Amino acid sequence: MKKYLSSEYVGIGHPDKVADQISDSILDLYLDNHPNSRVAVETLVSGNKVIIAGEISSQVNHTYEELRRTIKQAVSNAGYSEDNPCYFRENNLDIDIFLKPQSPNINAGVEKDGGDIGAGDQGIMFGYAVDNSEIIDSNYLPIPYFIAATILNDLNEKIKSGKLEGIYTDNKSQVCCSYSNGDLLIEKIILSSFHNSYYNVEEVRNLLKREVIDGVLERFKLIVPKDKDVEILINSAGPFWVGGPEADAGLTGRKIIVDTYGGFAPHGGGAFSGKDPSKVDRSAAYMARHIAKSLVGCGFATEVLVQLSYAIGHTQPFSIHVKSDSKYWTDAHLIEIVKSNFDLSPKGIIDYLGLTDRKIIEYRKIASGGHFISPEVPWERIKSLNNII
Repeated sequence: MKKYLSSEYVGIGHPDKVADQISDSILDLYLDNHPNSRVAVETLVSGNKVIIAGEISSQVNHTYEELRRTIKQAVSNAGYSEDNPCYFRENNLDIDIFLKPQSPNINAGVEKDGGDIGAGDQGIMFGYAVDNSEIIDSNYLPIPYFIAATILNDLNEKIKSGKLEGIYTDNKSQVCCSYSNGDLLIEKIILSSFHNSYYNVEEVRNLLKREVIDGVLERFKLIVPKDKDVEILINSAGPFWVGGPEADAGLTGRKIIVDTYGGFAPHGGGAFSGKDPSKVDRSAAYMARHIAKSLVGCGFATEVLVQLSYAIGHTQPFSIHVKSDSKYWTDAHLIEIVKSNFDLSPKGIIDYLGLTDRKIIEYRKIASGGHFISPEVPWERIKSLNNII
């Protein structure tokens, strides 16, 4: 029976992604000077307004002007510089900041004697990996999600390089694939992008198909149907010359499915951005992905879902669960492999993945797209696992 599955992705200038990047830029600012800063920052963008709220406890204090410069730089990096026609741009921002110290009750649960760390919140986190190598190399991610990300990464690289003047970074993609008897084919592609009003919609459609979609279809030609055309919709609603936060408000943490697996795996509900790694919403989700990818990469299964759960203030997981399609190992056996190969305490995760190492982690850059897209981040490596008999 044929089934159809879709995933979406959003660009670096999507309002929700702008909010994510602002929150993580503030996190980076504090971690640069005090790696053990406790940060939980939320951002709202709308019109030309930026509202920052949250809790920060740190050995360093940053002035309003330092925070403002950080916010403006994040906005510029997301594509809203002075040549962007959006009302929301780096030198036209109305910024309000509402920050207070972390709750002493939470702090007492996180900061343990001897330097240990309790979980900064309760919650459940999922990690997922799937081996599609017989079809294409998709970095152990679902193929529709991987292709949707490829489309926007290609588009926004061309925007950044100046090859697509008048096309802006507030954009979205969606890819639908059919699955039938082990075969997978690209069926439909949706792409929408904010553009200058000097383009009419047909010009935008022709430009984006020629400069982006055609190249992606060539790259993934092994799964392009040979008996029919892929259905392609570009700016399907018509002109898109009012974009960014001028058109839609953006909030930190509203793209959690885009940040992870494009709907192919459950999500515990906790956002990543704006949170220091004592918050297991972020750090344990990264570790769960690392575990799932390592189990698949080491050949224990071709598809693995890992769930970790934590209680606030506790130093060990509340529960560990693994579900796989392994033909040789039970899920209970895989759980024992996980326990014997990984330190799942918050401090163990932070130290192992280097989540406060400023030489390898810049959270703003990670927040610009999916958190498992870049092969450069520590949780995307594959660890050689010791089996337990």
